[in-house]
Amino acid sequence: MFLISEKTTSESKLLVIKVNSNGIFSELDNKDKSIAFDRVITIALSQFGESISPGKGWGRYVSGKKLSIYATTRTQKNKNRLYFDTSPLDTNHIYAYALDSDNNGFENIEVDESLFLDSVTLIDEAINSGWQNTVEADDKTEYGIELTEDLYRSFGECLNFEQWYENKLTNEQRSFVDKSYDEPVRLKGAAGTGKTLALAVKILKDAYRFETEKKKKRLLFVTHSFVTAQLVEDMLNSMDSEMNWKFLEHVKIKIVSLYDLAQELLNYNFKKFTPISKDGREGRKLQFEILEEVLTKKLMEAKFKVGVLGKCKENFKSAMESNEGRKPLLLEILNEFACVLDAENIVMGSDNGNKYLTSSRENWQMHLPTEHERRAVLELHMGFRKYLKDLNVLSMDQMIADLNRYLMSHEWNHICEDEGYDGVFVDELHCFTRPERMVFHELFRLNKSFETKKLPLFMAYDVKQSVDDNFICTVKKGSGSALINSTNVGKTNLVELTQVFRYTPEIAKFLSDLDGSFPALDLASEWNELTLKTNTTSGAIPKLSLYRDPVDLIDNVFKLASRQARSLSGKKTVAILCSNFDLFEEYLIAGRIKRYYEPISSRDDVTKLGRLKGKCIFSMPEYVAGLQFDMVYLINLDKVEVDEENPSCGAYRRFVSRVYLGASRAKEELHISACESRQGYSPILQPALSSNSLLMS
Repeated sequence: MFLISEKTTSESKLLVIKVNSNGIFSELDNKDKSIAFDRVITIALSQFGESISPGKGWGRYVSGKKLSIYATTRTQKNKNRLYFDTSPLDTNHIYAYALDSDNNGFENIEVDESLFLDSVTLIDEAINSGWQNTVEADDKTEYGIELTEDLYRSFGECLNFEQWYENKLTNEQRSFVDKSYDEPVRLKGAAGTGKTLALAVKILKDAYRFETEKKKKRLLFVTHSFVTAQLVEDMLNSMDSEMNWKFLEHVKIKIVSLYDLAQELLNYNFKKFTPISKDGREGRKLQFEILEEVLTKKLMEAKFKVGVLGKCKENFKSAMESNEGRKPLLLEILNEFACVLDAENIVMGSDNGNKYLTSSRENWQMHLPTEHERRAVLELHMGFRKYLKDLNVLSMDQMIADLNRYLMSHEWNHICEDEGYDGVFVDELHCFTRPERMVFHELFRLNKSFETKKLPLFMAYDVKQSVDDNFICTVKKGSGSALINSTNVGKTNLVELTQVFRYTPEIAKFLSDLDGSFPALDLASEWNELTLKTNTTSGAIPKLSLYRDPVDLIDNVFKLASRQARSLSGKKTVAILCSNFDLFEEYLIAGRIKRYYEPISSRDDVTKLGRLKGKCIFSMPEYVAGLQFDMVYLINLDKVEVDEENPSCGAYRRFVSRVYLGASRAKEELHISACESRQGYSPILQPALSSNSLLMS
């Protein structure tokens, strides 16, 4: 079967997919076939030069012109891989030719070249037959289906970067864009103030200036997510519609997530292991399952259960032993792994491990009051690391540690003159851990010669959008500057954005009132009171609705959001965002509401947004960071979200950040809901209710 448009010529690039009894879909169920097909399309588009990239967790391996990825979400039981030839028979086409276990290398899998040759030969016959001129086709049409509608994604208004700079940017944004390359600059601003836009205009404007001056420059734009990298590339394509920025003679621009950059520099594509993704539902769920299994085995060991856990506080011990109550605790422990133990390379039995048992703790950290609770966490961490090793996977933190070592190596010292960069742009700095932030200053070309100079590192961030503690994990009391000092670039110049472009004054007022609920966390100037000015038209005041229980909530909210999405199809977007990960998981498997929405359960799924067709989307705030929707329903802002019996400043701050991130996704309307069965609405909403920036419905 062929799917070709009337514009197809003999020069067109083709994707050929083997779909017979031993083809790439032969061993997959219907759900996995859909996932695999979507991945095949993504790989083809990326090979054909479109602004789309494979997901970080797809395990992309390359050997010459051969390429492979995981066919679906990788689990211990499902390790099937899709195999591609990116230049079959030395053509410009791409051929998806096999599905096989990841135990087999490229050399052990046969490529059916005769099938590929038959396919392209028949396509040529179809093109030469003049089928495009057929007035009417019937069910026996020989040459397939005609596709006539072009799909095009654009960013905002169709303005080039010069028009953005001259006519659209605020004075604050223009001040940042005009910054020279003789010092590092940080760009701070609340959600919706145009930080990413300012970075995009600056890198494009600077690139063309360097090109005019005939200066050899390599510029790097680093993001926390490959989806954000793709959105940034879309921005640049919109500002330079002919995409000349990709083909400049003197200047090279690279846009990439830090993790894709790490895999590229460390050549993981050629190795038999892959990093585990923590960006999205799959990675988080797998890590949680690993830790839960480690704990289950530990509870069967008398040495751990009696000698370690038996000495812990009763509430900690009972939560560990309870199947129902352990999930929130294990999520806290996973956060402790990422932000403290892995970040500082703390392991059981080391000097750092011994200090960890007795040292004082910051108020944002997990509540571990005695040495015994900390010893239990270290024991679980040791088991967690061993489990990852047995699975032959690396955590993201382990990969970044390897990258830091590589950037200090003799090899990088030899090649950095050619492979390093003259300017580095970082978006979403608040999402990076301290070890990740330490990477940036080592990426510069001939970075050793910068010892007496200031590095041109341009960083955009908003601390309050960080829904975990990665950004603040090493801050000492009273020193907000430690946040930026971890980049090792010395004193930085600050530009702060206060003008909001994305949401109404009413939503801005609600966010300002919510801002008072953030704990200060000793972050000095990095945690200023939120002051926003908006130039958008007024809209409805955000509403708060109370429902009897979660079932009552989803029955009402999903029907209402779905009805609005259908009535506004093609004109406005509607999103339901859940603030609780456990409830999000439960709602995803609830059959009663599946027909109402399209799920976005990882950053990888953001590509679905172009195919909504009148549906609302259902997601969590962190999965749609950087995106905007006309209407947002933020659900389950319940009082029970923060455990009052076992208070944790870290858990409280992360909840407020998730609410802030979710609420700031709304452009025109914001609807908030809570459940009476979960003790009603969260106290963080009280300041907004008192000032009438949030109304009870």
